[in-house]
Amino acid sequence: MKKLLSIILTFAAILNIYSIDIAFAAEDPPVVLRLAYLPENGSLEDSAAREFKKYIEEKSNNNITIHLFPGGQLGSEGHMTEQCQFGTTEMVAVGEIAAVNAAPEYATIMRIPYLFDSYTHLENYLNSKMGDTGKTIMDILRERRGLRTLGYYNRGARQLTANKAVRSVEDLKHLSLRVPDVAIQVAAWRMTGAIPTAISAGELYLSLNQGLVNAQENPVDFIKGYALNEVQSHIMETNHNYGMRWILINDKTYQSLTDQQKAVLEDAVKHYVNVANESISAEEKSTWQWFAENGMTVIRANEIDSASIKNAIMSGIDSLSKGWAPCCLEICEATRTK
Repeated sequence: MKKLLSIILTFAAILNIYSIDIAFAAEDPPVVLRLAYLPENGSLEDSAAREFKKYIEEKSNNNITIHLFPGGQLGSEGHMTEQCQFGTTEMVAVGEIAAVNAAPEYATIMRIPYLFDSYTHLENYLNSKMGDTGKTIMDILRERRGLRTLGYYNRGARQLTANKAVRSVEDLKHLSLRVPDVAIQVAAWRMTGAIPTAISAGELYLSLNQGLVNAQENPVDFIKGYALNEVQSHIMETNHNYGMRWILINDKTYQSLTDQQKAVLEDAVKHYVNVANESISAEEKSTWQWFAENGMTVIRANEIDSASIKNAIMSGIDSLSKGWAPCCLEICEATRTK
């Protein structure tokens, strides 16, 4: 009797799986989603996106098709985000620019060096209710811009490179430093005594080579990928910013999907995030040795007085935080990892 019951249950499970596949094929209209992102073809992040495409197409029996647009083919992160907002591109993987533009009073704080001490700290902040709104930054992004956050992965902490050793805030004085074209980041680095200059990523190598700037800051995969070891002699493990790549979808597009398609998409994004996090983390660890083997002097975190740099930036926090909601700094401190 037990054997018969086991056979019946097994057969029922097979029928259930089969019925799901049939329901997917019969009831869910095929969907094509475009995914745009800045990392170039062949990068770790591009590889993770290609794994996402393969995974979701297999899991959905090609009911969901993903078209990839790497390397900024559809424009800057700002342009791609706008396209996603208006639905001309269904999905994007971008930095915090979308959140900052949608909710500057809550999200701009993520741009300030040394305010977040780990990815866990940053995630704790993102998942907190912002003041009396009762909403997270992701909720506000969806309400104000129609962009739903499916997930995010760690891009790698930002590190400092220069043509000299930087071990404290004293070494930053009068140092010509390339930073992204973001006003608050320019202002924050100016507090350290450095001379920050906004230069695009595409012009960075040449600017360093010609001496227009003598230092810059980026994650290690960017530093290696753009061969900055050829034009910079020192790399410092400052870990001064923890950035994420946000995987966003136009909310109307998301709402148009069937429950089955939403489930497959969300499962595939989890896979995307895991692949990206694992590969980037592994690369981050191995790349430090690569820098040492390719001509750079490596200065690790325990050799740097990061507190002196943070204190210099925090001395100007009143001016930097103009326009922020009063709760930002409180939540940042309350969610700090112990």
